[in-house]
Amino acid sequence: EGRGTLERLKKDSFYWYQKVIETNGKDLGE
Repeated sequence: EGRGTLERLKKDSFYWYQKVIETNGKDLGE
């Protein structure tokens, strides 16, 4: 179960990172 959570966290982090790149770091989750 913890493993599945880690995988999801990794996926979310990657998606967030892609978004940051697309917005040139203007959208850092503020």
